[in-house]
Amino acid sequence: MPDTLEDAQNEARADGSENGLTRLAERLGAKAAASSVFGTPVERDGVTVIPVARVRLGFGGGGGSGRNEKAQDGWGGGGGVQAVPLGFIEVKDGGAQYRRVHDPLRLAIAALLLPLSFAASAVVLMVALTFVARSLRGLFSFPELPRLFRRRRA
Repeated sequence: MPDTLEDAQNEARADGSENGLTRLAERLGAKAAASSVFGTPVERDGVTVIPVARVRLGFGGGGGSGRNEKAQDGWGGGGGVQAVPLGFIEVKDGGAQYRRVHDPLRLAIAALLLPLSFAASAVVLMVALTFVARSLRGLFSFPELPRLFRRRRA
């Protein structure tokens, strides 16, 4: 049992934030189960299809207290689950085969970024070659060279 009122308040705050984080983790963990990655199998005409997804889970929380004229404390947290379909497992005739689902948005983004990456690498190469040429020009300067190629007047 706490000795002072302040010790009791500190214990209550710690329990509240710990319980809040535990509840948040339990709620999000329940949504990110294996059944979220491998969906419910569907069977039609002797073919069983099992959906496959990528599942991401994240959460965080924190709390604090301040000492002014009044005792202030607070706690907060949040989290989320993201599931993205990847493909499906097709089971038929005693065998299983994984088939990937192609995301058209991802393919479009890749098609747009590829030319941009080529252009950026070309610019970097041109800038690098310019710096190399300038440094080599200063390194191999021949002051007598223009005099050698002048025409002599008779």
